[in-house]
Amino acid sequence: MKLVVHIGEIKTGSTSIQTALAAGTVPKTGLTLHYPCDSLNHNSLEPLFRAGATADALRIKKIRRSMKKHSTADISVISAERFSTIPPESIERTLSNCFGDLVSEISIIHYIRPHFGRAVSAYAEQVKIGSTDLSLPEFLDAAIQEKRYHSARRIQKWRDVFGPAYNVRIMSRNVLVNQDVVADFFTATLGTIPANWSSPSQVNASLCAEGTTYVRTLQSHLTGRLRALRHALGYEFEYLYNKAIPTAKRTKLTIDRTKASEFYEAHVSDAIEVDRILGGDNFKNELDIDYNAALSRQDSPIDMSNHDTARKIIADLLEVASYDDDRTLAMCIRNARFDRMIKEYKLAMSAC
Repeated sequence: MKLVVHIGEIKTGSTSIQTALAAGTVPKTGLTLHYPCDSLNHNSLEPLFRAGATADALRIKKIRRSMKKHSTADISVISAERFSTIPPESIERTLSNCFGDLVSEISIIHYIRPHFGRAVSAYAEQVKIGSTDLSLPEFLDAAIQEKRYHSARRIQKWRDVFGPAYNVRIMSRNVLVNQDVVADFFTATLGTIPANWSSPSQVNASLCAEGTTYVRTLQSHLTGRLRALRHALGYEFEYLYNKAIPTAKRTKLTIDRTKASEFYEAHVSDAIEVDRILGGDNFKNELDIDYNAALSRQDSPIDMSNHDTARKIIADLLEVASYDDDRTLAMCIRNARFDRMIKEYKLAMSAC
């Protein structure tokens, strides 16, 4: 059995990949794939891997039992986008200690998002879960100063540890197989997929400019509440808002022309170095495309005409938040969201 470890990163289509895996909607290629997960993903393993867990850890034992039960599978997959935040040597050591006796080979799949998209999606995510009060320009200033979205050194560290078993995939429709991260992941995992195989639309799409404005109002009422609850309610708002508001009425969150020039200059050398490491020109091309798009974009006011709909969603979620056990409530909302995503994904796949 081969073990494929998908490590994200965050906001690179991980939820779509995990939903497809949990739903069991794997392309038929002659290979059997096992997903040893009783939830949507393996993010709960992140603190164990960071601490260097052994095979005796309870959560590790559950995965090992599942892998042993399905020992005839060609491939097992572990998927946790938070693994990308752990030093690669810790991941390598923990994987070897916990699963080395069960598998013949371990490989890493790592999705990296081009700089502009990564920064904007990270901002929307942090606003959604109540982790930042900064404006987008302020957020970008901090990111530039910290070199937060520089990828070259991180990629090189992972490659130094895992060598050819480390597979970097660029999260851009311009280079993804079938312009789809799920199809791309299964191609990387299985080697090939049927030409006519497709997946439903993206799960967990980022909030638009209007959505980030409204979700701030929700999060302002949740100050002091358990972080997990703020996270869960932010995700619920995103789902309900994107479901209620037509795409045509959502303004894409973008970097303005002035800040785009500064952002480009701060990241162009990193893009060139990433391309040198990977042996191509995709990352620099993506940076140029996004930069030129920002320069040519006409700034337009956001559409706040959906105020009543957003206000109703916020009121409903705050009513849910009136329950006084934050931890239990957060877990219930999270589990219901995972179940809903898997169910909706299966229905969508049956219609494909």
